[in-house]
Amino acid sequence: MRVSEMIAMNLKLCLPLLVVGAASTSSAAWFQWSGNGHYYDVVRITGNDHSWSFANAQAQGLTGPTGSPVHLATLTSAAENEFVFSLVDDPTFWRIDGAGNNEGPYLGGFQALGSPEPAGSWQWVTGESWDYTAWSPGEPNNSGGNEDVLVFFGAGNSRTPRWNDGGNLSNSIIEYYVVESVPEPGTMVALAAALGGLVARRRNRSGS
Repeated sequence: MRVSEMIAMNLKLCLPLLVVGAASTSSAAWFQWSGNGHYYDVVRITGNDHSWSFANAQAQGLTGPTGSPVHLATLTSAAENEFVFSLVDDPTFWRIDGAGNNEGPYLGGFQALGSPEPAGSWQWVTGESWDYTAWSPGEPNNSGGNEDVLVFFGAGNSRTPRWNDGGNLSNSIIEYYVVESVPEPGTMVALAAALGGLVARRRNRSGS
């Protein structure tokens, strides 16, 4: 396939996303945040294993809207955290746990095996700096001695942008995870150039 044909095909696939900020690829409908240009969505776990590890593997198996890799969302600022929470602020994505609190979707934070508990050595799946946190009051607390992964959390039946340390369990009540995709600069430049050419051709045809 010639380069011009590849650009045209990619433009056809991504034009709705460039215009309205969302498109469907690999079972995900992507929403772009203007704060960093990244794309996010909430995805349901498929299969009977509802552990964070399985959700993390499923996320990595997705393809971003520009063909870029996908990972569990890494929320490194208050603004990014609020944007992602706006995508999950719906009872569809939350479940009441055994303590009567609301557990939201998985995020891309975790503690490596042997980390000091409860708050030591938390990290993002991408290796980004763990500088920003939004823990719910009293969290993380490593309740039960096995809480090493990150989820949204709300006391009682509330939904909040606060975080909780959850268990990495195959029988978890959690059914959703948040994904993030970082567009590759070269791909976006090619698409922008192709879009610019398309607009120019339409103007020439219309005589404007």
